[in-house]
Amino acid sequence: LTEGKLEVSKLNPLEGVDLTDLLTSAVSTESQSNHPAAHAMRKLAEKANVKILENGSFEEVAGKGVIAKFDGITYRVGRGTWLEEEGLNVKALIDDFQSNEEMVGMSVVYVAKDKQMLGWIGLRDAIREEASKAIEELNDLGINNTSMVTGDNDAVAQSVGRKVGIREISADCLPEDKVKHVEKLKAEGYITAVVGDGVNDAPALATGDISIAMGAIGSDVAINSASIALMNNDLRRIPFLIDLSRKTRNVINLNLFFGCVMIVGGILLFIFGNSVFEVLSAKWGADPDIIKSIVAVMIHNVGTLIVIFNSARLVRFGEYLENIEK
Repeated sequence: LTEGKLEVSKLNPLEGVDLTDLLTSAVSTESQSNHPAAHAMRKLAEKANVKILENGSFEEVAGKGVIAKFDGITYRVGRGTWLEEEGLNVKALIDDFQSNEEMVGMSVVYVAKDKQMLGWIGLRDAIREEASKAIEELNDLGINNTSMVTGDNDAVAQSVGRKVGIREISADCLPEDKVKHVEKLKAEGYITAVVGDGVNDAPALATGDISIAMGAIGSDVAINSASIALMNNDLRRIPFLIDLSRKTRNVINLNLFFGCVMIVGGILLFIFGNSVFEVLSAKWGADPDIIKSIVAVMIHNVGTLIVIFNSARLVRFGEYLENIEK
């Protein structure tokens, strides 16, 4: 639903912590990560000419954060709840972030050095221009049960959800929470289609009845876990895909109907139409069996042409979307 191009909006070091130390610690820890937040911090570090720590060891904890060690010192960057699990006193920082009205709609990562909290870094992401239109088109197709399941904090999730028109929102979700949400919907009898682009979405993608990866920006893990990969970033491709699938099914059903009509009609003609063939034989002076063969070929070819032209209705379907994207 967002561009996936996070930008650092605020660096908030604790009292006594240098701003450069906060950024250096965060960027060094995230230096091997492919998460959009890591890209945003590295981009800022390059602009600020911040030197990154080298020769470290790294461990990425799925959906939670990253641990790195440099010269025997352990650095952690990630969720506040995860750092609390790691034994760090992060509650005051979380309360500070959540009570600041300027931070509404902002994602946050917390930074720690050994057992000392250094501060937090706020990031923002833009909502895709076509996101609300895509949700509206899904509703028009009769798909009204749309959920947003995200690892972002509740304030960010609610802000994005309101703007794009999604009412059911689950925030602060780990990868396993996303899987549970999909399994819950399946247990309630829904056919689920899961859309995602990141490593943290891969387990949920694998769980859904249908899984759609945003291929142009998605991770390799997400793409390999999905049954469908969209090779551009336009969310309107999702309702288009559903509409195309329905129209394709209708065309197939019509083709089967036309084929059966032609076959049954031909059989009935050859069983009960001997008098017709005798009249044609007398009129044209041809053998009735030859006329039957010609009629059989004509029926077959007409049936084939009907199927071809009926299928050709799909050729130009979706041109409107291509024109919009251009």
